[in-house]
Amino acid sequence: MKIPEGYKKVSPEIPEGYKVVEEGIPEGYKVVEEESDVSWFDEAMYAYDSTSADYENWALALEAKMPRGNLRIDEEGLSWDSPEELYGDEFLKMSYDERLQFLAARRQQAVEEEYADVIAFQEEHGKSSAAEFLGAAAKTIATPTSLFVLGKGLTGATATGAILGAETELAAQTAKDDYDLVDVAKSTAVGAAGGAVANKIEKTARKMYAKSKAVKYDKALSNKAKNLNHEIMEARVDGLSPQDSTLRAQKRLGLSEDEMTDIAARGELAFPSDEAVAKHAAAKENLAPATQKKANVLERVATPISTRIRSISEPVFGRLRKLEMRTHEKVASHVNKSKDFMVRASRLAKKKDKNYLAMERALMNGERDQAKEIAADHFPDMIEGINNVSEVLDEMYDDLVDAGVDLDYSVNYFPRKVKDMEGLMTYLGRDLSSELDRYLDKAAAKKGFSGRAELDAEDREVLINAYLSGDIKRGGKLSLAQSRTIEELQEGMEEFYYSAADSLNHYINKAVREAEKRRFFGKNATLGKDGKLDISDSVGALVAEQGDLTTAQLDDLTAMLTARFGSGEIASSAVISGLRNIQTAALLGQFDSALIQLGDVGTSVYMNGMVNTLRGLGEGVAKKGVTSAEELGVIQNIAADIEANGIGANLVDKALRYSGFRAVDRLGKDTLINAAHIKNTKIALKKPEEIVKRWGKVFGDETDSLIDDLKNGRNTENVRLLLFNELSDAQPISLSEMPEAYLNQPNGRILYALKSFALKQLDLVKRTSIDEMRSGNYIKGFTNLARYAAIMGLSGGSVATVRDWMQTKEFRPEKLPDKSFETLMGIMFLNEYARNKYIANGDFAGYLTNLVAPAAPEVITTSVQALMEAASNDETSDPEKFNRAIKDIPVMGKLAYYWMFGGAEKKLERERKKEIQETRRAMGLN
Repeated sequence: MKIPEGYKKVSPEIPEGYKVVEEGIPEGYKVVEEESDVSWFDEAMYAYDSTSADYENWALALEAKMPRGNLRIDEEGLSWDSPEELYGDEFLKMSYDERLQFLAARRQQAVEEEYADVIAFQEEHGKSSAAEFLGAAAKTIATPTSLFVLGKGLTGATATGAILGAETELAAQTAKDDYDLVDVAKSTAVGAAGGAVANKIEKTARKMYAKSKAVKYDKALSNKAKNLNHEIMEARVDGLSPQDSTLRAQKRLGLSEDEMTDIAARGELAFPSDEAVAKHAAAKENLAPATQKKANVLERVATPISTRIRSISEPVFGRLRKLEMRTHEKVASHVNKSKDFMVRASRLAKKKDKNYLAMERALMNGERDQAKEIAADHFPDMIEGINNVSEVLDEMYDDLVDAGVDLDYSVNYFPRKVKDMEGLMTYLGRDLSSELDRYLDKAAAKKGFSGRAELDAEDREVLINAYLSGDIKRGGKLSLAQSRTIEELQEGMEEFYYSAADSLNHYINKAVREAEKRRFFGKNATLGKDGKLDISDSVGALVAEQGDLTTAQLDDLTAMLTARFGSGEIASSAVISGLRNIQTAALLGQFDSALIQLGDVGTSVYMNGMVNTLRGLGEGVAKKGVTSAEELGVIQNIAADIEANGIGANLVDKALRYSGFRAVDRLGKDTLINAAHIKNTKIALKKPEEIVKRWGKVFGDETDSLIDDLKNGRNTENVRLLLFNELSDAQPISLSEMPEAYLNQPNGRILYALKSFALKQLDLVKRTSIDEMRSGNYIKGFTNLARYAAIMGLSGGSVATVRDWMQTKEFRPEKLPDKSFETLMGIMFLNEYARNKYIANGDFAGYLTNLVAPAAPEVITTSVQALMEAASNDETSDPEKFNRAIKDIPVMGKLAYYWMFGGAEKKLERERKKEIQETRRAMGLN
């Protein structure tokens, strides 16, 4: 019997010098290969010796310029080899350029001879990219010039980086006798910004790319061949002929004729037999759902769904971002137009002015003319506001109808929303419990159950909340258009309803969201019997339209869209919302916390460049940008995880406003938006193909219009959508920028409070750096990683240094390096407290518990203990508990604690003790 190629017949004992790779067919044969003595370390050392350090380049250039031979020490003592003995008689007759080439080739030949076994191993098995990179990086760093330091502090580091950056580039150019002042200037700049080490790593990555370009093509072609053969098999299973299968596979993968020829020439093009096709088809039929690949837990918990959706389908991602932008933009527009009315109405409602209450009842009863008459007599400054609200309601009606919502037009309609259903039912003399039970029974019947007893706890909670909030669907129409069960409000009933301002605000948000959801799903929108959008069926229809996706991708896309439009739009309970609001007001509503938002400027520098960011900052201050955070509707959206609603919402709003947090946040957002517009305008004018490459699949047929709008400085929806995308890539301003787990657990969202910014930053690093390296773009990936660390470390460290000064009243610029490091560690959820208390002691369970635990319980506990201590007036009471509670009072609490209650002294004392301990450790003392 003939032994198949690649197989070797072996006895139960493996021959010496061979190892088993995998069991094979036919029986009695095994795939074996010779064992190799080449290790990962050998590959790293080959890369190390193949790389030329700067001092070696200077030595090579000097030897070519003034040949001096070689001075060596051997058994006979000190001896010298002349240039003629080393290189031959013709060497001294060569020109400088010829000597350089000769010496470089000689050096490379010596390395290849020394590592011949490594080279042979790599040719057969491929290279280890990690070993190659680390070996080369180690060589460029392991040079005496890396120890060169000019001065101290930030200035010294910058000067050192600049000089070493220039030195490294000049050494390389001198060794090649090919000078380029532009490259020297670039290396000087990179060295100044990131230091000599970052500069050298970037140069190493560039060399690696040049050396491995051909290898990458071969590897890429092999991967394409595997995908081609897979697509051919799938096409054969679908019943296509071998020729048609090949054509379909080539078209789907976008392979050129040259690539097809190369794959065939390498013998990697395979045509499956009829038997193999039948087996593959049977395997697909029997594939168990449990074996399908799912998104891992970490992605569901930490990665924004927008990032995951974009990796699956860019068109769906584009539609989702458009929905978010339009929703925010329209809500902001309608609220701004109604703002004057809502502000004045809220003030009068709090005073319970009888004339105002009469005007409000008239509005809610659809008697707009009567409301205007009352306003003319008592509140003439509200007439314009009432007219504006009327226009807004008409605009929203037209928008809802245009989106496909079935509405009956009601003249002089004004929304109203029940606040206390139980109180209202009692006022009307009706039995709430029996009505609610009947409502739950009807809802259960629609789901196919025999009665409310079969509803699970989650369904019951949702339905009861909807009933008590007045969001009951009747008559087969959406609640936005339902007939009112109480046609006219009587005097005294207003206490059971939200005020006109609150009802209007709720209606605006609900109507806009509904209209934009209908547009998002388009022809795939499916309605239930109650007239409400059936999220499950609508998502299913939309996902079914997406072609060329694996089963796992379809499942993940379905799960994420269902989370976004289902549980993602369910608010947290009143208690959870209240706890989150207390936490936000106490921790973010502080003057020094407002400075944190200046970190947005650093993010803009990373994404858009320093010059564009400085220009964007100027436009933001002068309010002269093409658009703004206010126009995009994100001025109130600091982050999706801290958006205030429910109990304590007013406290949060005032704390963030008076502490300056909102103002600084607005400036940061405007700066990033303006800088992104400047950057993309330049790209549209000079390299429009870059716009197409990055955004073409997102904007689709609108891409050319987007480029034209950018070139001509127009403020169009496409331009604003682009800028909304840029801002969303940096900040969690909408539900789509939150993880799937956040969306699926309304009451678990408090665990994400104050963490979404860090998660978004990690996502930014992953997309712009880690993913690039995974794709083989090592230069871009490592350069972006170094840039992020330098820019965000410096910007965050600067902010932290200023915050430190605000707290202690001591300005200590020497702490900047430590603050910069801690900024980066904080982004990775590895702050100093967590490292020292948990990680250093191996307490990873404690670390995770501390990481996810919300701060609200501690804030409340500290406050309660402080009050108890103050009330006890006991000699054993601890005044420090009261002092610490002062820190959590919004706006002025933290400054008061540090400046008036001993916080500054305690912080300085802790830091000085730490410095002493570090000094003792450095000296080897305990």
